[in-house]
Amino acid sequence: MTLLFAVDESADRQHHFHVGVLATGEQAAAAERDLNAVAQRALELGYNDGWSPAPELHGAEIFSGKNGWGELQFDQRFEIVEAALDVLEAHGIEVIARGIQLARFDQRYNKDKAFLHQIAFRNLLERLCERLKQRDELALVIADDHYSRSLMREDVRRAKTLRTPGYRGTNFNSILDTVHFVDSADSRLVQLADLVAYVRRRRQSIPTEAHPNAETAMSRIDARVIAAVPDPTGQFNTVYYA
Repeated sequence: MTLLFAVDESADRQHHFHVGVLATGEQAAAAERDLNAVAQRALELGYNDGWSPAPELHGAEIFSGKNGWGELQFDQRFEIVEAALDVLEAHGIEVIARGIQLARFDQRYNKDKAFLHQIAFRNLLERLCERLKQRDELALVIADDHYSRSLMREDVRRAKTLRTPGYRGTNFNSILDTVHFVDSADSRLVQLADLVAYVRRRRQSIPTEAHPNAETAMSRIDARVIAAVPDPTGQFNTVYYA
């Protein structure tokens, strides 16, 4: 069976995360229907950016109250995030997360952001291929559009013939075709990956929220994400230089 692996990223000054959600076609279709309903619920609660007929479920904007999300109260925005993440368990969609601790990474490599994105994305795909081997499946990778997409595609092309550099030395033959980059506004599955990436990155950088209500909500939200990781303490939920 061919699976879909939708990827997005989230970063702050401490961590950078690439996250993918792994689903069958049927699971992806069901998730899209449910996420469309979540977006409709946001409109009913008062979301209004002045022009969008249906909001993009973008983690940073929802949590910060930007671009129409400021019309919703704090607890309403968390309601939207929880409802969106409920599709993970509801449809058996898996999460694979790979983070990088930026200060230690920069100390070692002292490279530009393009190199960081290349390494982070490659690391995530290595773990994807490990999971696909466990499941005896193939996958098509769909990612949010990115200025480093040529480097990312080159990595996939080379790793299909050879292997990725480093001690993991992974072959990417279980990845079909190339990496397909899309505008996240057009893909609910990529938006789901964005929400998961935001939650994983924020929870790593801020293990405990300052406000008790925020901490209660984030604890519930992160639990939904962790429950969707095939092995939460293993290679599918890791941080480089933790």
